[in-house]
Amino acid sequence: MIVPIFLLYLLEFGQYIEDHNENGHTPLMEAGSAGHVEVARVLLENGAGINTHSNEFKESALTLACYKGIVPRLLLDSGAQVNMPADSFESPLTLAACGGHVELAALLIERGANLEEVNDEGYTPLMEAAREVQVVFLLFLEAHMLRVKFYLTRLRC
Repeated sequence: MIVPIFLLYLLEFGQYIEDHNENGHTPLMEAGSAGHVEVARVLLENGAGINTHSNEFKESALTLACYKGIVPRLLLDSGAQVNMPADSFESPLTLAACGGHVELAALLIERGANLEEVNDEGYTPLMEAAREVQVVFLLFLEAHMLRVKFYLTRLRC
């Protein structure tokens, strides 16, 4: 692929990997948002900050990637925080819900995503999925919550 080679060239000649654009996004955030897995991999291998946040909306590479659903596994495997910081607007799980990415939601939950985390408007991932009419996602969350309740009931017995 040509883009990572060009990235390596830029990085070799001193391009700062943590530059922020007018939206406060770093190159890794832009790669995550655009769904460019190989570009994200090259940036991570060259020291890109995995949990850097934008200034205004406190977005991370993971939150930006979760709406598209393409890059998050790489970011999670590289140490991205699965739950949002207190001053952030949206959690990765909420954005996966908005995008209807069921497999990504399963991965986030497996990695410890908080199902009850609310965004800046007070919405949980379940509420966002309902608002965005993500029927498959709603069924997935409902099934997951029922499994959790079943296991908790069995533990109490």
